[in-house]
Amino acid sequence: MLIKIYGINALKLHWKPATCLEGISHYRIYKDNVLIKNTIGNDVNAIVTGITINIEYSFYVVGVTNQDRITKKSNVVKVMLKQDNGLNYYLTTDI
Repeated sequence: MLIKIYGINALKLHWKPATCLEGISHYRIYKDNVLIKNTIGNDVNAIVTGITINIEYSFYVVGVTNQDRITKKSNVVKVMLKQDNGLNYYLTTDI
């Protein structure tokens, strides 16, 4: 999973598409083990808002097949949004 800063207090998540013979109908995004969002269709990008500086979050994604089965979850990525003395934002990650 790739995570980038997306404006103030928001992140953009991108992940590899799941593969399944049934096809993928959509993805579920989890933050700190809580479902926070479903994608529309099989889009492999999502914007997550409400991110607070200096708090660590963990994210992972699962695919939902066209038969409503859940795929194996993606790798878990831990990330923290930081701000330096020059007021620039940056991320620290633990994959």
